Amino acid sequence: SWFYFRGENDWYRARPVHPRPEPLLSVEGNSWLMKTSPDEEWLLFQTEVPDTYWDINLVRFDGSVHRKLTDSDALYRYLTLSPDKSWIYYSSVTIGVHDLYRMRWDGTDRQLIATDVDDLVFLGWSSDAEWMIIASDLDRQAYIFRIHVDTGSYEQLGFDRLSYELAHVSPDGEWIVYVTEFQHEIVQMRVNGRDRRVVLGDGIYNFI
Repeated sequence: SWFYFRGENDWYRARPVHPRPEPLLSVEGNSWLMKTSPDEEWLLFQTEVPDTYWDINLVRFDGSVHRKLTDSDALYRYLTLSPDKSWIYYSSVTIGVHDLYRMRWDGTDRQLIATDVDDLVFLGWSSDAEWMIIASDLDRQAYIFRIHVDTGSYEQLGFDRLSYELAHVSPDGEWIVYVTEFQHEIVQMRVNGRDRRVVLGDGIYNFI
């Protein structure tokens, strides 16, 4: 087995028992967020050339093949995988437009899922894998939404303003827990927005 890590613009791999780094590949700009393909033959990661563009890349586990899946046409891209890892979901930000797409691991079957999804942060999935739970901006404030990945329908869940990135979906895909922006309460609600309740409040500054 191998573990993979990044140093500056270069990716490496090493054995856990004899961790002498072996160069994997070198990329332009910054890179992060490695994910593994279902067949465990590929690694997926993002690259960023500052103030220029972001891309999504694939590299074989042994570093023999490196492929860029996007076209260097977006200012920002954020990515996640479907629960079964069969789809790559990613946001694409161009000037004034923030859209959500999905594609297969080889870059084919690319589909537009939703448009005008401002500054989204992926939080997790519903238990049936039909809804993607995200944090997104609404009038420059962060709220929780869900997007249906087949129809593209887009719904706000509750009205609590969110402390950015202080939100998670439970492992079973049934609940969302988050921290509100001003009261700093820890709140729990179902992934459909129902059964909201405050878990911890009293003005304490909380982290999750």
